[in-house]
Amino acid sequence: MAAEDVDGPSPTPETNKPSTTQPSDKPATKNLLSLEILPLIKDAQQQHGLRHGDFQRYRSYCSRRLRRLRKSLHFCQGNRHKFQKKRVSTEVLTDVRFLYIPLVSIERAWSYAMQLKQEANTEPRKRFHLISRLFKAAHTATELETLCQSGKCDARTTLEAKAYTEWMHGTLQFELKNWHLAMEHFHNAETIYEKLALALSDDEKILYQQRVEEIAPNIRYCAYKVGDESAIQDLKNMRRTVGEDLLAEKLDVQIERKSRRISRFCNSSCYLFSLVSDSADSGEASCDTLGSDLERTHDSGQAGKSSRLTFERSRVRKRSKPRFGRGRKGLRLREFATGMQRRVAVATR
Repeated sequence: MAAEDVDGPSPTPETNKPSTTQPSDKPATKNLLSLEILPLIKDAQQQHGLRHGDFQRYRSYCSRRLRRLRKSLHFCQGNRHKFQKKRVSTEVLTDVRFLYIPLVSIERAWSYAMQLKQEANTEPRKRFHLISRLFKAAHTATELETLCQSGKCDARTTLEAKAYTEWMHGTLQFELKNWHLAMEHFHNAETIYEKLALALSDDEKILYQQRVEEIAPNIRYCAYKVGDESAIQDLKNMRRTVGEDLLAEKLDVQIERKSRRISRFCNSSCYLFSLVSDSADSGEASCDTLGSDLERTHDSGQAGKSSRLTFERSRVRKRSKPRFGRGRKGLRLREFATGMQRRVAVATR
């Protein structure tokens, strides 16, 4: 008892408590980089000039942002005395901001190309510089896609980089008038953006659906140039829906050419039909008579009395001016009559 009083009460045995930190059987997942390319560039474009079509302002913004990115990441290309080019590789890809460097470079080259496209209307030589900038944008887009496919980015970033690269290559081939390649790249970009729109929420998919609507007229125009002939009304409907992009100007030119071609065909067809009708009604007018009548009408100075002869003589004058001088009008009319003989003979068979 004395021993118990000295030593005090015996300590109670401790209960075995489960440890709070248990080793997990699964390996720790590495942090994947995520970059929403389309929302990022659309937001920057709307805030820095492209809402009003000012590509020069947007290009200046891209240059300033690219310089700030390189400085904040300590990834400058040399110093003020010596330039040393640095490319973003998978070894240095530890921060998502490294992906911003090629993306902003692409946007800067693309905006410069669109600026040169506006200026090429008055200075055609700038089109060569335009193509050079688009080549650089497409090449850098391929490098961005390679970085995103290195395993350090999530699935959405990889798909967006793939769609963005396909769209940029399609834009390049569109300007080079390689319609088959341009249509193929635009189709690939459209498919990826449609899949992304289906997988995202309602608020986020609106932007991707708008992108699909922007690509659709380009695909339709490429199909038309490849050989898918359609009514001119389709081009007019596309022109109403398309905005200020690389297709609007081409659609205006194509509509004007199509209208001019249709009007020229109708005029020539109506005139040929009238000649055939007159020849069939008289029963005596031959091709030789037609040629002699044309010569007499011109020699007597009575060409203004016949609208058909005046119209055809003006066509002959425009067509034969490089070959004949002013003193050979009769020879030109005889050559025209010979050509009309063949046309009437073919039409009356």
